[in-house]
Amino acid sequence: MLQLVYHAPPQIADQALKLLKAIRSPAIIPELRSAFLDIEYDISFRREMYEVICATPGNFDFSEFEPVISKVFGYHLFSHIFDLLKHHPSNLAWILHDIEAKLPYPPLYIYRELLEFMPEIATQRVLAILSESETPFGKETGYQLYKFGGGNFQFWLDKNWENIIQSWLIDDFAYENEYWKRLGGFIYRRNWLDKWPELKEAICHIQLDWLLDKVSSQIPSNQHFICLRLLPYAPKPTSDLLLKLIDQKKIFLDLETAGLLHEFGDESVQNWLAARWDELIYLCLIEKLSEGYYVDRVRIVHILENWLELKDALFQHAPIMIEEYKQKKSEHDTHGGVFQIISDEVIRQNPSWRDVEDRHREWCEPNKSLSEVAKNLYNRDYLTINSEAEIPKVAVKTYFLGAVAAADYDSRWWLPHLLLESGDQWRDEWVSETDNDHMIYVYTPVRFEAAYALRNEHNPFVWRSFIAAFLVQKDLFGTYTNRMFERHMLRWISRMTDILSGVEPELPDEELPLNARPWFCALVKQNPS
Repeated sequence: MLQLVYHAPPQIADQALKLLKAIRSPAIIPELRSAFLDIEYDISFRREMYEVICATPGNFDFSEFEPVISKVFGYHLFSHIFDLLKHHPSNLAWILHDIEAKLPYPPLYIYRELLEFMPEIATQRVLAILSESETPFGKETGYQLYKFGGGNFQFWLDKNWENIIQSWLIDDFAYENEYWKRLGGFIYRRNWLDKWPELKEAICHIQLDWLLDKVSSQIPSNQHFICLRLLPYAPKPTSDLLLKLIDQKKIFLDLETAGLLHEFGDESVQNWLAARWDELIYLCLIEKLSEGYYVDRVRIVHILENWLELKDALFQHAPIMIEEYKQKKSEHDTHGGVFQIISDEVIRQNPSWRDVEDRHREWCEPNKSLSEVAKNLYNRDYLTINSEAEIPKVAVKTYFLGAVAAADYDSRWWLPHLLLESGDQWRDEWVSETDNDHMIYVYTPVRFEAAYALRNEHNPFVWRSFIAAFLVQKDLFGTYTNRMFERHMLRWISRMTDILSGVEPELPDEELPLNARPWFCALVKQNPS
């Protein structure tokens, strides 16, 4: 594999390098060490050798890197040097010495990165720096201390809790009455602080109280906007204010507001909406299903699919809308609407899926061996790909072939043929009508399903088949080809290599749901039940 990295054409060499990172063989450490230290090689090549070293376990000593590593990485040194410690922690002493020798000031962010590897020492140094200076308690520093700091950090945290909250809110205080920034900060912090629930509760409570206290001083249109953003987080006070604004005729009820009130409102809100049923139906009728931007269609489809009573009432009042709605929902689904989640059960109910499943059951009758079933599934006529549109259906057949192979050892040997020989590149297009974005993603569904079925076959033949399939990938449609295939193949090769080497695999097995495969979701969009 190293020879391919050195001498193969660029595309093959690049694939071979990725495989080295997945295989992670300690046997090639001497060669990698020499390549990194050899000044005759290009800097980018030496960095790639370093990345393979970092990925390879063994806890080797690389102290000879100290005089040269800063020359290889330059200003980017500190973003790479700690990668070495994950598998080679014995290098901590010289790495720390090298860093401190180059930095004339207390390196807070360096010790922060070291918390994972030397928590006791790094925690003390980080807390000392924070106590002796006015350095703000940043997000990354706080979370790393929270995760690795242990008792020392907890003791310091109890004494400085109020100061920590103030430091996190300092940007908000600077905004003063800039409600939009405070609102954005509130939502951003909620998402970021999911990792630290205690701090999240304290900070978001303060921000929410401030926003709710100040929102009444805004003009009605701004109050409306802020309430819509806060409704998921504070349903009762914001819905009360919205209903008051609408009843006082300060703002008009629109379909988006009604949909959010229905989604987050309590029983009194539902009763308020029920009293305006005719008005809600009217809002649906004027939403211009046949016109408007894509986002308008996304909104109404999302609202009606989550508010079935309103949808039924609309269709009873105006049956002519049924076909028009189905058409717009189909367009929304085809373009992958942001609110659409296709469940595994919906995929299993798809006619194309059911057709293959029925044949699978028929072939699995008691009087037939599983080998015969596999032979029927692999039959040349049955798996022939006549057009790109047929590929998702052939992927379903390959999925069931994998199910048979899991129960019958002799049936498994059909799968490597599909993995190595299938020419199944399939394009999935995404279109945004609002900003004219048009993205094409290219997958290899048949090869992916064959590899998925073989991923837990831990024998040298399958391992070699995976290596060969990864190295030689036909690229018909551009640089995005096979990215999903490549990502999972590297994971499966890494696991297989560990198991064949007799060591505990670093990565756990990963069962993928059906709806994680775009080609199965395409069956629902192209041929709905």
